[in-house]
Amino acid sequence: MYKISRKLLCDKIVGIHQIRYAHQTTHYEILKLKSTCTPKEIREAFIRLSKELHPDANVSNAKRASSDKSFIQLLEAYKVLSKPDSRASYDYELSLQERPYGHQVRYK
Repeated sequence: MYKISRKLLCDKIVGIHQIRYAHQTTHYEILKLKSTCTPKEIREAFIRLSKELHPDANVSNAKRASSDKSFIQLLEAYKVLSKPDSRASYDYELSLQERPYGHQVRYK
């Protein structure tokens, strides 16, 4: 059986976590908002962007494909950020990306 130190194991897990989220756009970026925005600002941004990105608004086939993807991302961002509980969980996940070891891991 192999032995691995706790620190090395945490380093490997953090490395995988960083690769997974490295190039991911945040829900706040999709809505073009800061993370300190209010629920009202989230709703207003969603309404404004949904008018721009709705697939029916873009009739050309070239634009429609990218518009469909962008609109789905917009719906997902709004779904997460519009509910206080899911937004709090999402904000916590973002904070772990900024400081990948989190506050719960301590080494002796």
